[in-house]
Amino acid sequence: MRRTRFMKRTRIAWCLLAALLLAAGSLAPTLAQEQKAAPKAKREQLRDKLRNLTPEERRAELKKLRAQADQRRAELQAKKDAGSITEPEAKELTRLEARLKKVDERRQQGGKRPGPAPKSGAKPDQQDN
Repeated sequence: MRRTRFMKRTRIAWCLLAALLLAAGSLAPTLAQEQKAAPKAKREQLRDKLRNLTPEERRAELKKLRAQADQRRAELQAKKDAGSITEPEAKELTRLEARLKKVDERRQQGGKRPGPAPKSGAKPDQQDN
């Protein structure tokens, strides 16, 4: 009798453990999707905010955002130099540097974004007959 009671408890414990693992496994993709959607929603919110500003206000806001990005880059670079940077922070630093480099290049081109690539082999003034 004692043995069967112990076996039942063991079986219940294993079933609960299996249910817990299944529940955790089904939540993981949902959490990953939420984490990916959060930056996109934040970008859309920022676009809407900037769209409703006057050109002067927009320039001031962009200047403020640029200063924040430069400050974050300096913080991450200091951590990297000290050797205490974590893996996610290293990735953030790489992405931040690439983004700031694109902004600088665009600023040097007069603020224009690069247009679509020209079609290979076609000349702009060439017409089909």
